[in-house]
Amino acid sequence: MELKKIRILLLLLLIPLTGCYYLSWGIQQIKVSSGKIHVQNVLTDEKFEQDKKEKIRLVIKAKELFSKTIGIPFSENYSYYYPKETKYYVVTACKKLAFSSYYWDYPLIGKLPYKSFMSQDDADSEAKSLQSMEYDTLVNAVRGYSTLGYFADPLFPHHLEMSDRDLVELILHELVHEYFYFSDDTVFSESLATFISDKLTAQFYNDSFEPKKSLFLPTLYKLLNYVYDMPLYSNIEKLEWKVKIYSTFNFEPNNCLLKDYFIYNSTEQFQRLWDKYRSWKDFIDVIKEAVKSDYPWNIIKRRLVSKS
Repeated sequence: MELKKIRILLLLLLIPLTGCYYLSWGIQQIKVSSGKIHVQNVLTDEKFEQDKKEKIRLVIKAKELFSKTIGIPFSENYSYYYPKETKYYVVTACKKLAFSSYYWDYPLIGKLPYKSFMSQDDADSEAKSLQSMEYDTLVNAVRGYSTLGYFADPLFPHHLEMSDRDLVELILHELVHEYFYFSDDTVFSESLATFISDKLTAQFYNDSFEPKKSLFLPTLYKLLNYVYDMPLYSNIEKLEWKVKIYSTFNFEPNNCLLKDYFIYNSTEQFQRLWDKYRSWKDFIDVIKEAVKSDYPWNIIKRRLVSKS
């Protein structure tokens, strides 16, 4: 199956419209797909460090929990290990005077509010280009990524250096994307992955720990939105207020910081849905219905007010 996908990818790379960006990513994916090793082979390799083998066993257990709890087949993702360290960088951009993300167009998956690079120099160059268009930008190194089921995503060396709990949470987060991804609403997709991975990580460790949500960031967000929407303020005045407000909270005056937080942490509706059903089966049934809809949030809201 993986070989067939590589052949298809090779054919796609022959299409002139793909451009250098997609060509480089295609070549990288071929390298990863052809160079990865099944984790069972790694576990039987006597030369491989024992502590890292334990990390792999931890990943297998997390995948088993995900499959059993969510009620889906055991994923091929993270069943492989790619021994060469590979770093990826993500660029996000947001208007200077509005919490409005810049979106990039991608073949097959549509629009996304971020763009990935294999080189920090390339990521920085993209960020500078967007800054010249009056956008705030942010460049982050990422711990993981998902090909959304198109390929079996492997473990990389840096994954095996993570703390146990962070690794479990990351794997669960990315597995959610494999099965429940709505390409036209990144807030829905990322916040859903955050909610499910937080719940399952607590379940995995048999505790009630869940990451605390910030109390002041929503207030900061509303305050800045109020300033940005003020019709009597000039753009210069709004920028001055923006710097003052961010500095009050010791933040860099960059809208990407707040926007990215809400992309990943808008989990209130999912919490309400969970509180209503208290059942993974019922919860996931609603999510399956939502991701098949053109307006997933409407499905969630409708189920919240329904008696069933």
